[in-house]
Amino acid sequence: MSNIMVLSPALNGPDSSGSSMKITIYRLLLFGSGFRRGAIMTTFLVFSAVALIGECKAALPRADLRHALRFGSQYTVTGLVIMPSLEIEEPFIAYIDESSGKSRVDYYKGEMKTFQIDSEFSRIYWSLNSETHATEVHCHTVSASGLQEPTGVLPDLSDLEFVREEACNTDSNASFLGESGSSPLCLRYERILKDQDRETKLVFWTSRDADAGFIPKRYRVTGYDNFLKSRLDEYEVIYLQFTIGDLDEDVFDIRSVTDKPCIAATTMSELSGYRLLNPMRGFVHNDVSRV
Repeated sequence: MSNIMVLSPALNGPDSSGSSMKITIYRLLLFGSGFRRGAIMTTFLVFSAVALIGECKAALPRADLRHALRFGSQYTVTGLVIMPSLEIEEPFIAYIDESSGKSRVDYYKGEMKTFQIDSEFSRIYWSLNSETHATEVHCHTVSASGLQEPTGVLPDLSDLEFVREEACNTDSNASFLGESGSSPLCLRYERILKDQDRETKLVFWTSRDADAGFIPKRYRVTGYDNFLKSRLDEYEVIYLQFTIGDLDEDVFDIRSVTDKPCIAATTMSELSGYRLLNPMRGFVHNDVSRV
């Protein structure tokens, strides 16, 4: 009878839990018939293969990173829509209640507000009277043919795939996000849409909070844009502050903003009416047919 000592080092460094694999010592006792020796060697190879497969699985992204992201049904978010080629940076504040089909988005520091209550969209804005030079409030409404999802400022992420972890401000046009060295880490998700010779790249960045919840940070669209119908260089939605929690019902009450009655927008076509009353949905969904 003879002994062979086989030392098998860690196969792939630290495992998914962060602890290092210990060096495994296999002692093969080679004795008896050739059949017995072959059986022992086969057992050794099987255990080695199982260890390798386990390490390969650990190298894949965690399941929670590969599945659709969830941000809660009620939230408040402030941010910016940035178009670098046009030197545009437009602020917005959004109040979303998906559970009750309500949303409100304030643009231009509150100079224009859009409301959605189920299938009715309302747009309130202020302008100067050309004769009196006094500020006047205007309110227009458009009713959709059927129940619509509430206007969101977050894109549909179900088809985006996790790519890697990186600084949240990677390749950003927003200088106020800071240098990459000082930026927190984000999870990067991507999707490429192709239509004949047209290609559009969608990239979304999200961070994690202390409770492992997701916090949206950025959404960028480059290439051909279906909403603006142009080969747009790029635009980006920056999410500066995101808060999950119950919303006050007064937020969705148009009367809290103006007591002036809203007028049905009969002079606008259905499509252009939705573009004016629900512009953010076109940006974050990159599909005008869903606006």
